[in-house]
This record gives sequence, structure tokens and C-alpha cells, in this order.
Amino acid sequence: MITTEQENLVRQEKNCPTKLHAKKIVQANKKNNNPTAVEISRLINDFNQGLLVEAKMRAIKLTQIFPNHGMAWKVLGVIHHHEQSMEKAGEALKTAAALMPKDAEVHYNLANFYCDSNQLEAAKAGYQKAIKLAPGLAKAHFNLAHVLKDLKQFTSAETSYRKGLKLEPQQA
Repeated sequence: MITTEQENLVRQEKNCPTKLHAKKIVQANKKNNNPTAVEISRLINDFNQGLLVEAKMRAIKLTQIFPNHGMAWKVLGVIHHHEQSMEKAGEALKTAAALMPKDAEVHYNLANFYCDSNQLEAAKAGYQKAIKLAPGLAKAHFNLAHVLKDLKQFTSAETSYRKGLKLEPQQA
């Protein structure tokens, strides 16, 4: 049977009779400066299932053990933003963006933070970066349109809104 690396890690963890083996996996990955695929999967699953307390605890743990891995920073930033802990959200999302410069979603989330912090020029730049990385990200086009409207750049706002509608016509 052929399996993916992630499936192998899950199987190892499930079949692990002691915590010592799991500890060795974490230590081995710590040397690589990356969390395991299982750890990232659990973090993402907790977040996507709305288990924000669990996701926050996992994200904090991962940022402490692997401070140069962006995914945990990204999730932690979104959770802090959701909790209205704006200073912590900004720090986490900026860290994530620096560690994951080609991740459109992190730039979108950072732009949302800037927008909610009334930093409209920074929000505009963030949405534009997200769109450059993922042109099909309709929500970035819509949010950019709202920011451009607030900046009184009506022609550009209309263009961005139309691009969003082209991608998601059901939003009309």
C-alpha cells in the first residue's frame, strides 16, 4: 500500500505505545524547525471546526516550539482578531506574513486586521497583495472595493467590485 507522509505520521502516532516515541518525533521535527504534518492538521481542523480555545492553545504551543513556522502564527492572528485582541492579532499576522510571503490568505487576513484598525492604506496594500497572489480570491476583491470606496477612489472601487462579481456572481 502506498501512503502519504502525513498518513504515515498519523499511523505512527496512533500506534505509539508510549509518549516517548511521540516526544522523539517532536524533537526530530524541532531539529528541522517544523511541526509535523499531524500537528498542523490538528491545528487547522480545530480552527475550521470552530474549536477556537483548542486551536489557540495549539497555535501558542507551536509558535513557542517553532517560532519560524508561519501557519501557527496565521491561525493565532485570526483567533486574536476574532477575540478583538488587536495588538496581539497584528503582531501574529505580521509575523505570519513575513514567514509566509506567498500565502494569499495570510495577506488577506492581515488586510482585514488593518481594515478593522482603520489603517485603510495598509488594508488596500494587503488586499492587493492577496489578489496578486490569488487572483481568484473574490472576497479580497470585494473587501478591496469597500476600502477603495472609503478612500474615495470610486472608479477603482467599482472595478474591484466588478472583478469580485465576475468571480462570484451570486454575490450580486
